[in-house]
Amino acid sequence: MTTAKTANKIPVRYMSLAEMIEEQRRIVEKYEQSYDMLSAELADLVDRDAIEPTIEVMTWYQAYDVLQFLIATTPTTGTRGTITEASTNFG
Repeated sequence: MTTAKTANKIPVRYMSLAEMIEEQRRIVEKYEQSYDMLSAELADLVDRDAIEPTIEVMTWYQAYDVLQFLIATTPTTGTRGTITEASTNFG
C-alpha cells in the first residue's frame, strides 16, 4: 500500500517492496516496448560503450539496474506463490 507523507515540506512516498518492484517493472517494460529491445540488450550496449548514454538511455538503464537489484535481494523462501525444492541431502 503506497502512502504519502510530508517531511519538512518534502513529499515522501512509502511503498512496499512488491510495489517498488512492480513500479520498476512497469518503467522497464515501457522502454522495452518503445524501443523494441530487451533491457538486458540495452545494458550490454551501455556496458560496452556501444550506445550513446543519453538521459533517456541512462534512465532506462538505471530502472533496469534497480529492478534487478530489488529482485536479487528479495527473499522468496516461504513467500506465497514461490516453490522451494525439498532437500534430499540428509547426510
